[in-house]
Amino acid sequence: MKFRLVDAENDHHDVSLLARVLGVSRQGYYTWRRRQERGPSARAHRDAETPGAGIRPTASSARPSTSADTRSRTSIKTAMLPRSGKL
Repeated sequence: MKFRLVDAENDHHDVSLLARVLGVSRQGYYTWRRRQERGPSARAHRDAETPGAGIRPTASSARPSTSADTRSRTSIKTAMLPRSGKL
């Protein structure tokens, strides 16, 4: 958003001044501008064509449940029961 403001005010003020006031770098602005001129990357096009292509599974969802997981859940549930053992 800051780079858009620099771009909009570029005709009225020096890019160096705008960058300093907005707390961005001149190099960052010019890099952003080149990306805008080139358009979306090949990866962005590919992700747009394939739904869910940019989503990576998390480590916990990618691995199967183990008996250790089950034991941990059971011990947590047991620890939460009242000391009398009655519900």
